[in-house]
Amino acid sequence: MSLKGPIALIKESSIFYRKHLQLLIGIALIPTVIDVSFALALSAGTNALTSSLPLTPMNLLASLVSFFVSMLATIALILTINNTEKEHSPKVAYESAKSHFLKYLMLVIVSGVMV
Repeated sequence: MSLKGPIALIKESSIFYRKHLQLLIGIALIPTVIDVSFALALSAGTNALTSSLPLTPMNLLASLVSFFVSMLATIALILTINNTEKEHSPKVAYESAKSHFLKYLMLVIVSGVMV
């Protein structure tokens, strides 16, 4: 069994992305919209001369929500790429990602401790 060359891999991945582009963008768009919304809401009350936002409970909440939604999006993308036989929607991808969330969270924590 020989490995595929880089050209074959690029062709296969471009076909995959063209076929599933709407789904992949839908999954990735949700955490992006949440992050941009929090950034705009939190920066609305700050002075333009300050380079960073002070640590407030709202900043902490926004960071945690963004972190967890990004983790769910990562799991949803992995599951979608792994199971391409079925047609999914972003909602279905996120619902299937919920069952893997705690395992992935533990993996992130253990990886962080090891590093």
